[in-house]
Amino acid sequence: MSTAPKMLHVGMGPSPLQEPLDRPTPRPRAVPAPSPRAGALRALRGRERLPVGARRANARARRRTPFLLFSGLVVGGLIVALVSAQALVAESSFRTDELSGRIDALRREEGRLKLSVAELRSPKRLHDAAREQGLVLPDEIHLVKVSLEEGVSDPGGGAGKAPASSTPAEQGALGAGP
Repeated sequence: MSTAPKMLHVGMGPSPLQEPLDRPTPRPRAVPAPSPRAGALRALRGRERLPVGARRANARARRRTPFLLFSGLVVGGLIVALVSAQALVAESSFRTDELSGRIDALRREEGRLKLSVAELRSPKRLHDAAREQGLVLPDEIHLVKVSLEEGVSDPGGGAGKAPASSTPAEQGALGAGP
């Protein structure tokens, strides 16, 4: 071997004038021979030595199993959640329909009650009810005029009292009794 630097010829390949690059040759690996005892143990366990490709597929299958289990649990959980949500929506829909029917019934009841109140307040019904109890319209109506100056000049003495009247018809017209 020479101490000169090794160079590559740029162009068509290595220069024939230079020696080729030293590359270490791979050393063959020694593979231990399987002992007859190890083979017997594998046979007892039911495991035969698999080729490399089959071992990789087997390893992938072992890694895939937890992933598939986890994925199945996640999808199953999502399905359960979706079905539960649909059940809640259906239940709330039935409740909404029930409440809408109740609202309609209450509105009809309100209309009947308003009609009843209007009928009870009608002047004709009040007139007929008063006659049944023996009330009659007065023959004469007398109006009494009260001036404010009289109420101010007599503080506390006659304020708020009706003037004394001589006839019961006048007392009924004023709305004050003895």
